[in-house]
Amino acid sequence: MKLSDWLIAAACCLHVLVACSNDNNDLGTEGVALSAPEITEITSDGGRLTATLALQDGIRYTATGFCYNTEGTPDQYDATVKATVSGNSFTTKLSGLTIHTTYHVRAFAAVYGGKVTYSPEVTFTTDEGSLNQQLAAYTAPTYPDDYVGAGITDWTARNKWNLANVHDPTVMRAAGCRHRQAEE
Repeated sequence: MKLSDWLIAAACCLHVLVACSNDNNDLGTEGVALSAPEITEITSDGGRLTATLALQDGIRYTATGFCYNTEGTPDQYDATVKATVSGNSFTTKLSGLTIHTTYHVRAFAAVYGGKVTYSPEVTFTTDEGSLNQQLAAYTAPTYPDDYVGAGITDWTARNKWNLANVHDPTVMRAAGCRHRQAEE
C-alpha cells in the first residue's frame, strides 16, 4: 500500500472516532443538566423561580422543582416546591417566606430510577415589605431575665418578685419593712 492510502485510511479512522464521541459531556453521569435558577418578581415573601432542563436521549425524569433553605446547599430534604414544565424549562411561584431574609435555592430533577440531580446554587433576599408586614414579622429580642412564660411572671416564681418598690396600700410587708395603710 502506498503512503497516501495509509494516510487516507488513518484520516477516515480518526474521523470515525471523533464523530462517534459523546458530545453530551455537559449532561453529567446521570444524563441530566440543570441551569442555575433565575429568580424574578421578588417580593417580601417569595419570588418566581425558573430553570432549564437538558436530558440525554432515553433519560426520563419523574419530578422537577426547587429546594431552598437559609443555611446553604439545599437538597430534597429541605423545603421543596414542585415546578411546572414547559418545553425544556420549568417554573414555579415561591411564597410564604420570611421578609428580608436570604435564601439559598437549587433546581432539582429526580430521574427515573431514584437519582436526584441538582443545579448550581443561587441566593436571593426577600424584600423588606410594608411597615405592617415588618411589624407582623417582628420578634422581640430575648434577655437573660426574660419575663415571658415560666420566667419571673409565672405565679410559681413569686419568691423572685421584688415588691419593695410597689406603691400599693394593700402591701403590708415588703423586704422586712412595715407599711401603714392610708387612713381614711
